[in-house]
Amino acid sequence: MLISEVSQAINVRNTPGVEAAFRILIGYPNLATFQDADLPALRGALSSVCRALADDSNPVPSSTAALIRSVSDGADLQPDATYATAAELVQLFPGVWRTRFAIALAHPPKTSFISIGTPEPKPKRKGSY
Repeated sequence: MLISEVSQAINVRNTPGVEAAFRILIGYPNLATFQDADLPALRGALSSVCRALADDSNPVPSSTAALIRSVSDGADLQPDATYATAAELVQLFPGVWRTRFAIALAHPPKTSFISIGTPEPKPKRKGSY
């Protein structure tokens, strides 16, 4: 994934793309990494994504909510929380995410890159070209 893809998803109001970027940033670097990541870019992307999710009433995955709770001093984030609620909570703990990003950048994992703008190709059926 590229940081520019996050901006593009926000600009075109691609809600699934913004939600995917949020999950990836929260789980960074375990879900995926960014090819063009540095600390200011990651912090800026997370801030932009959180603002873009301010009105998102879709439920945040329980695994993402659990991670936010675990690194935010046990903050009260219900398992059925929305992206808006989760994003608001993330913004209350900027130092936590800055530290997580700094550690991840210092010790990068071997993780595949994904794109939020391009759908995954469908497998070909037997006998098709």
